[in-house]
Amino acid sequence: MSGLSMGNIYFTALEFFGLWFFALLALAAIWAVLAVLALRTAPPPDRARPRFLALLAGIVAAILTALLLPAWTDAGFHHVAVLADYVLLISGAAGIGTAVGIALLPVLWLTARPRS
Repeated sequence: MSGLSMGNIYFTALEFFGLWFFALLALAAIWAVLAVLALRTAPPPDRARPRFLALLAGIVAAILTALLLPAWTDAGFHHVAVLADYVLLISGAAGIGTAVGIALLPVLWLTARPRS
């Protein structure tokens, strides 16, 4: 039994994502740094605006993903025929929208801070 060692996880991710794995790893590191900076600094006086903009960007990304995902997979909407196809399409779009909203929140929080 091989288990879930770090080596297995690394090589599985490298096999699944290919060369995109390193770009995603760099993006995750940049996001972590921005999130730490955003949490360590004073919060903006108006917290609702960055949250609203991140939510709006996530919703737009989810809608665009739902519309464009069949074309990205070399399929069309005529291939989406079964209920499972619609559930997976909506789930993928919701996941992308959530990821976009979470990724943008620290950036929007940092830009909404008052300049000193």
